[in-house]
Amino acid sequence: MSVGPIHHAVLSVADLDRSVAFYRDLLGFRVSVSGSFDDDEHVRSLRLPAGTGGRSASVHPKGATAGIVELVEWRVPGGVPSTGPKRPGDVPGVSVLAFEVPEDELGPLRERLLAADVPVYSEPVSHEIDGYGRIRWFACEDPDGMVLEMLALPSVDEVRRRRTAARAGDTTTADPATT
Repeated sequence: MSVGPIHHAVLSVADLDRSVAFYRDLLGFRVSVSGSFDDDEHVRSLRLPAGTGGRSASVHPKGATAGIVELVEWRVPGGVPSTGPKRPGDVPGVSVLAFEVPEDELGPLRERLLAADVPVYSEPVSHEIDGYGRIRWFACEDPDGMVLEMLALPSVDEVRRRRTAARAGDTTTADPATT
């Protein structure tokens, strides 16, 4: 038996409605499940403080059955806020979520985010990965400061070609666009 791909990741958010609007309206995600919880089973199963509840919504790219992001606005007794997202360099924890974006949509997505005053860190940058290919990406933040990478990846065929060439000892695995 083997474990399958990541089904979903859970992010703590300060304002569920604001976060749903970001993922739905700016990234084009679909809301598939939403609701609230206030039960002992969540408390026991997730080792939460007694009396913890909250609201959640699951968002994902249209047509996806995995890679779901569950947004949770926690209600903790005593008003203790969630710790929020972990930033690169902080203590261990979720620090970045990466989403695949078609190459021709990377620039327009960046412009849409900038127009909505989303913190975007840079222009799309390129990076060559041995045995994999060229990726182009930029990073931004969601409403709670979670770092999101938007990645344009090489095709499956390009990755296979590079890996086959690397196994065969071929050193001419340069990007075909530059040869």
